[in-house]
Amino acid sequence: MVVLCSAVILSGCNSYFNAATAGGIVIGNLGENEGIVFASIVEQDARISYNIIRFRFRNLETGRTGALSIAPGLPGASTRTIDTDGRGNIEAVTLPAGQYEFYNFLLVGGRSRWKSEEDFSIRFNVYAGRVNYLGEIRLIPAVGRTRLGLPKAEGGHFVISQQRDRDVQLMRRSYPNLDRSDIVSIPITGGDAPPNIVSFR
Repeated sequence: MVVLCSAVILSGCNSYFNAATAGGIVIGNLGENEGIVFASIVEQDARISYNIIRFRFRNLETGRTGALSIAPGLPGASTRTIDTDGRGNIEAVTLPAGQYEFYNFLLVGGRSRWKSEEDFSIRFNVYAGRVNYLGEIRLIPAVGRTRLGLPKAEGGHFVISQQRDRDVQLMRRSYPNLDRSDIVSIPITGGDAPPNIVSFR
């Protein structure tokens, strides 16, 4: 079930941070046991815009947490997808090799926040010395109406799919030093998330 919440959007000292900078992904600069993960985060409906779309993950061995996120509703946020029905961004993060899971999400729209009432588990692996492509994480917003009949955000659900050709092209546009041969695909095809929260294509 998706519920309204008042979570504070802060990362603690036990969290991962986006460590890949535009133009700066070079496999030779990674630590001995590090890999790079990337995915596209896309907002489907242009009628409304969330301030923050965040998909949270954690390392299954250490419990350290991190997130892939975009801020489409904030002024100056860059968006770049080859899509006619969505907008979003490529997000990349450097992580220690190992097994991870996506376990929750956060949507921020105006004064409202949404997340899953219970954690779920959608697992993926990070391989050392590689750029690990996870797929597209697309938000399908739930759209309500204000008293004046205008569209407003009311949560939503996610669809995860593989868009490798498009996303690798976008990744290399953002990170031109990236060698295509270093990219490995890690298809995410299932998990225990309720279908009203996450589905797969």
